[in-house]
Amino acid sequence: KDRDFDAADGIKAELTEMGVFIDDRGKKWSMGRGDTAAYNRRGGGSLTDEEVDEITKLLEQRFVCKLNRDFETADQIRDQLRETYKIMIDDGNKVWRVATDGYDMSPNSSPVSEETLEIINGLLAQRTAAKIAKDFATADTIRDLLRGKHNVSVDDRVKEWTVIDAPASASQDEVAEDSNAVSIENELVKEEVKAEEEELTIPDSVEETVDSDIDASIEEETEEGLDETTAAASVEE
Repeated sequence: KDRDFDAADGIKAELTEMGVFIDDRGKKWSMGRGDTAAYNRRGGGSLTDEEVDEITKLLEQRFVCKLNRDFETADQIRDQLRETYKIMIDDGNKVWRVATDGYDMSPNSSPVSEETLEIINGLLAQRTAAKIAKDFATADTIRDLLRGKHNVSVDDRVKEWTVIDAPASASQDEVAEDSNAVSIENELVKEEVKAEEEELTIPDSVEETVDSDIDASIEEETEEGLDETTAAASVEE
């Protein structure tokens, strides 16, 4: 009530050092890495335990800076995490991940066999390559194959995949079958495009037939004209 903001900020800083985080806007506080301060890791990426600990500390420091409205320092920490560890931060969902093209199995996923895991990782690698090449039709085909045959839901935002209900173990033949299915699907798409192009192109045989009909029609009209001229001449005589 005394509006002594300096004293209030001093108390807040002391509490922060004690591990107490205050959210003035939400009128909440939490101890340690509670729900307010903690960011959960998602996706893949190769990091040591020491690196994960350092990232966690930096994220907590950034969180405190944002609470104190020190957005410049918060942005500097964000940039440091991105440049040093390739970390992407999702503040809305309180998650972070390593920026990578690879996908990891979600901790919420149903378990799968080694054979099925091989299929899923192989198809995901193909899908990633297709997206990099901007072949989005193939990428969507693979996504639908993963969803329809293996019950796999892919989360591109956090680079994770989840098996909702684990399918039966896959055989090596199915590994090849799935790869072939993608290739066949792509060939079908190409054939459909080719067929559409051919529909718009007049075959040479048709052009020749049309030309022949036009020539024959001209000859008939010419002969009819000559006959009429001859007949008229005969009448005059």
